[in-house]
Amino acid sequence: MNTSLILVFLISLFYPCFSLKILSLGIKYIYEPTYPITLNTPFYKPEKFEGVHKKAVTEHPIEYPDRFPVPLNYISWNIDFRGYQPVDYTSAIVLNQPKWADPLDFDFKGKAFQSFQGNIELDPEGKPLNPIGRTGMTGRGLLGKWGANQAGDPVVTRLNPETKMLEILLIQRKDNHEWAIPGGMQDPGELISATCKRELGEETNAQIDFSSTPIIYQGYVDDPRNTDNAWMETSVIHVHLNENQANTQQIQASDDAKQAEWRPITKTLVDSLYASHPHFVRLTLKYIDPQILTYCTNYEEILKIQKELENKKSSH
Repeated sequence: MNTSLILVFLISLFYPCFSLKILSLGIKYIYEPTYPITLNTPFYKPEKFEGVHKKAVTEHPIEYPDRFPVPLNYISWNIDFRGYQPVDYTSAIVLNQPKWADPLDFDFKGKAFQSFQGNIELDPEGKPLNPIGRTGMTGRGLLGKWGANQAGDPVVTRLNPETKMLEILLIQRKDNHEWAIPGGMQDPGELISATCKRELGEETNAQIDFSSTPIIYQGYVDDPRNTDNAWMETSVIHVHLNENQANTQQIQASDDAKQAEWRPITKTLVDSLYASHPHFVRLTLKYIDPQILTYCTNYEEILKIQKELENKKSSH
């Protein structure tokens, strides 16, 4: 590495605004490796869900009945809630027995339910209990499996070749029109890297290999579809594309996506994403290679998002 690049890097560490001015003058070097960069270390233990769920007790798909009200301080199963009378609901879509759903005569006897969150408690009928707590609804809702319904969520980023803003590949969901990370359900026996590649291709037409990409999160998803007996869990992986890699992708929405596009990362955008996706993006920005952040023009926005994650951690 030459002396000029080292000097610019040191200046950007202590005076990020000054580094942006250098960029605008066309003097600063832009460094993007020719291979995908993900985390600072290839050996990282994925994070899990912490705290209480909120969307799973305050939101629901349009076809769901209203949930039984659950105050945040009564979410935990360890808290006695004698007046708790959750609404029982399983969608007709699930009851029609699609191939991805558990059978109607599911045998709970002796069944051990697996979860990234740890051991799963059972109710008196042997049904699994949501590891985070009450949701105001029993049954399966729109989810096919009793217990954890496993998914994969690929986070894909790039530097815009013109603006040099750090961008993320997002879709707009057809069901609720919210912006979200692409992703979908993991098939039985399928590697999570294969799930992410398949779902990303189906929803955005992007073709990316995730086989050597570390997992940054494995755990519960605060999803509006969750119930006391069925909930979403996911594995989140991240890859950053350099300019050549990003240019080869022909982004086009399909399948469950109404739109698919690169969006500049801002705090407002991240806070508005679907389900637990804001947290997944914050984790991505926590572990993304610092060289990438140093050379993006929305660096100040990224710092705000990173700071927000630190504040949430300290509040637990």
